[in-house]
Amino acid sequence: MRIDDLLKTKRTFSFEVFPPKSDKALEPTLETLNELYRFKPDFISCTYGAGGSDEGRNMEVCRAIKDSGNEVAPHFTCVGAASGKILETTRAYREMGIENILALRGDLPKGWENARGDFAHASELLGFLTRNAPDICFGAAGYPEKHLSSPSFGSDTEFLRAKQANGAAFIVTQLCHDTDAYARFLERVRRAGVYLPIIAGLMPTLFR
Repeated sequence: MRIDDLLKTKRTFSFEVFPPKSDKALEPTLETLNELYRFKPDFISCTYGAGGSDEGRNMEVCRAIKDSGNEVAPHFTCVGAASGKILETTRAYREMGIENILALRGDLPKGWENARGDFAHASELLGFLTRNAPDICFGAAGYPEKHLSSPSFGSDTEFLRAKQANGAAFIVTQLCHDTDAYARFLERVRRAGVYLPIIAGLMPTLFR
């Protein structure tokens, strides 16, 4: 089910998982996922490494989540990616029955100063994806405490507006550790005309 349709009816509850490195076994991740399924998440997002590293493991984990009957939203970055490769990967996700993708610029690998692909920013990637895969629901990232690369909160808000204008259907925030900062973020972006539903990113603290 599309995440934007879910958000019209309820507050969602989801997890984000990281696939194992290519030299690590997949089984521990699958065991963790089996534990997470017990909480009945609305969807699970799956990231991959800087520069698109471990993309193959991302595919494996996304397929496992989808085969379990749960919704999955893979992360998709433009770092180091050519448009042809982006379309190829999008087709692979669609063939797996995936309806949701988080479109991001992605973390730059150490030593990189730009994305080194056909798109420099997530807003550009979103525009390309929504034109070529209009049946998929694309999400975007928001930064309550400002993206490290943004010179100001104002410019950060403009980037978010650009993502909305280029077809983002919802926003997931970066992990936020300050409730006041999150409240200011909501006020700022709503005042600027960002109307998309926003999912807060949280890092739970576990005590043993």
